[in-house]
Amino acid sequence: MQNNAWMASRHTGINQCPGCTCTDETVDHFLKCPHPKLLEQRKIVLTQMKTKGIKLRIPKDILNAIIQTLAIHTGTSLLYYHNHSPEITNALKQQYQIGPGMMAQGYLSRHWLHAIHSSRNPPRVMTRLQRLIWMEFFEPLWKNRNNLLHQTVNLYTQEDDDKLTQIISEYCAHRHTLLSHTDVHLADNIDITNLGTMPTEQKREWVRHFDMAKDSYDKERQRTKQKTILEFMTPKPKPLRPDTKKYKAPQRKSPRHPKNLRLTRQHNQYSLRHPPQKLAPHTITPPRPPKPRRLTT
Repeated sequence: MQNNAWMASRHTGINQCPGCTCTDETVDHFLKCPHPKLLEQRKIVLTQMKTKGIKLRIPKDILNAIIQTLAIHTGTSLLYYHNHSPEITNALKQQYQIGPGMMAQGYLSRHWLHAIHSSRNPPRVMTRLQRLIWMEFFEPLWKNRNNLLHQTVNLYTQEDDDKLTQIISEYCAHRHTLLSHTDVHLADNIDITNLGTMPTEQKREWVRHFDMAKDSYDKERQRTKQKTILEFMTPKPKPLRPDTKKYKAPQRKSPRHPKNLRLTRQHNQYSLRHPPQKLAPHTITPPRPPKPRRLTT
């Protein structure tokens, strides 16, 4: 079980660890990050935690068991390891069921009350122990991680800068659809070619202004039901009904003459006449009379 609600990825959407190449930074990875600066800080924090716990009058056997468990979970080497009593061993078993990572955040098992002697006021010792883990172990590590994130150039800052550049480029490319016509001048005032040299904080401020303009334009469109001019310029085709069929024009057929007629040419004109009838082979065709001759005067 992990509690990542307050990690940076919840607010920025970037899961890149600032200390290594891990692309999914969780609380468990934050406690085990192999960055040399974080490893050194964990050793210092555990040493200071023991000194502070002795001043708070926390029993040494309980304090040693807590510090040893945190060191094993975070991968930090210690100079000494202790053997535990049966009560502390039972409390550690119950704590491992909850998770050593949750113990680093102050979530302790109730069985630690049975491991503390009744004369030491166990509820008060548990309160001091939880405060010690949170204030002397987890918070210093978190501050050191934030210093590494914000004061050095790392993979997280590079990915954050690339993401801001991509958002600004998208706003500039789709300014007429994402922004109102009164806010288009925001994108006109940015030179896309100079985004590589623009500081990250300036890019984040530009993105904030673009987001505010887009939110106001979306609310205005929902209130007035406005449409962009592109919706009028590119109308969507109406889909055909499933029961309708495409109309096909009837094909015109060329007029055909009867089979018993044929074209003949007389005096440069075409006319139709019946073909000659075929006679039987035993009949004799009579001779045609001669054409009358014209008389000339």
